[in-house]
Amino acid sequence: MEPGSPYAPSSACRACSFEGTLAPQGTNEWRSVPNPDSPECKLVLEQTKDTITVTASSCEYYCGARASLDSEFARRRR
Repeated sequence: MEPGSPYAPSSACRACSFEGTLAPQGTNEWRSVPNPDSPECKLVLEQTKDTITVTASSCEYYCGARASLDSEFARRRR
């Protein structure tokens, strides 16, 4: 299929959008503070010396098809 074709898959459907506040929960973990106007979504951020891992549960509302908020990021060294 040609790019731009109405039948070509869009990368936009594989994206997530989440906005909210995080509250500390333990030493290296944060949880999202629920927004009363949106469906419940739990985000947990865990920090180690080398990575930050995002684990999401019940967050499908915030994502397009085949997308997830679950991620792992390498921490930058200063």
